[in-house]
Amino acid sequence: MKRALFASTAAALLALAACDHPNDPRVEATDGFGSNTLDVYTVVSSGGNGWTIENGELIGTGPANQSLLLWNGIAFDNGWVEAESRRADDGGLVVRWVDNSNYYVLAFRDDGAPGALGTKNLEIMRRAGGTFQSLFSADVVWPRNSIHKVRFEAAGTRLIAYFDGVAKGEVTDAATAGVPGQFGLRHNGADATWISTFDVFRWHVPLVR
Repeated sequence: MKRALFASTAAALLALAACDHPNDPRVEATDGFGSNTLDVYTVVSSGGNGWTIENGELIGTGPANQSLLLWNGIAFDNGWVEAESRRADDGGLVVRWVDNSNYYVLAFRDDGAPGALGTKNLEIMRRAGGTFQSLFSADVVWPRNSIHKVRFEAAGTRLIAYFDGVAKGEVTDAATAGVPGQFGLRHNGADATWISTFDVFRWHVPLVR
């Protein structure tokens, strides 16, 4: 049974690998959510879950308190993660996840997000000891139901936020430089009206030769 489960998981991992490195999803891969791939992720949450895949789209629905969907079995310190989204009440990308009290998140929200979140479309935050600290935020143009691409890159002490391929800001933080951690997606929401969607998830880790 364990051997069959391992084979199934390995096959799913390889099926997601990008063309550049078709046999090594640790290096670069894309999940387009065309099938139910939730079994190759781990949910870590401070409360609630809310992750589903429907019609080729990953959906995070509240209520959920910092619900993370982490890619299994891989950790990196330098690299990037990227998502395409049409709706984001309070979505995000996670890097350098050490445990649920220590990681970085690039939160992203569209212009229709609740309250003042729609003016903080991009926000880099560090969670340390369970407490969030905002390191950077930017207001960009993101009408609801228009698909945009968000990337979060970790490069040494630099953490960089991109929107549609353009760097919108970066911070320098040496707290976890050189410390590998897991990576993934995030959604947060007070109730069922808070929804964040993910049409595509990609990641890239520099190949060490």
